[in-house]
Amino acid sequence: METKEGKAYRRKYLWAFFAKHMKMVYYHYNNGSRSSDVAKSFLEHFMGTLSTDGYTVYRMFDGEDSKVLHIGCWTHCRRLWVDALPSDRTAMEIIDSIGDMFMNEDLFRTMKLSGEQIKGKRRKLTGPILE
Repeated sequence: METKEGKAYRRKYLWAFFAKHMKMVYYHYNNGSRSSDVAKSFLEHFMGTLSTDGYTVYRMFDGEDSKVLHIGCWTHCRRLWVDALPSDRTAMEIIDSIGDMFMNEDLFRTMKLSGEQIKGKRRKLTGPILE
């Protein structure tokens, strides 16, 4: 597709990073690039937990020497099971289980539990769902 200026249209991306403990979202634009170099340079000094959507760029944090704990996102995982529903109705069992985990998290927030209390409740209520 051509624009008025005659340049071809190119898809551009915006990176979003959410720091929950600071209640802050940071948007990072690097000429619209979705390259692994963007994530690598931006997160170069990051240490902590990184929850992602499964984009392959984040696999760089999966090594044993990584200072980042890379975890997946249950919402993105659930979406893949929803996509499978038309061809496999048993996917609903997994979707329901993920929904149960989400309900637990809502309950923990409503109860205003501490981090340690949430950890205990997750082991008790969410652990059996995962098993």
